[in-house]
Amino acid sequence: MMTGCVTMGLVFYAFVVITDNKIELKRFKQRHPALCVLAMSTCLYLIGQMINGLLVFTFGLLMPVLCEYYIKCLLAILLLKIHLVIGDIQ
Repeated sequence: MMTGCVTMGLVFYAFVVITDNKIELKRFKQRHPALCVLAMSTCLYLIGQMINGLLVFTFGLLMPVLCEYYIKCLLAILLLKIHLVIGDIQ
């Protein structure tokens, strides 16, 4: 999993550095964000295939997304509890 996280970090860093230095690429990134995400995902998939770590790639890609979803759910539950407590006080 660490290999997948390091690979993702390097690809995202390279993408940001490359697209921020050239104005044409910066405009392309702003106009076509979905295509840029698809290009990064394809790049990550190919690098994962080269190191024979497709499972590592999948966990490296899905783990942050799942963690973010889990945290959003916990915050929604916490917010609901706070509203219920405030409603009981008033």
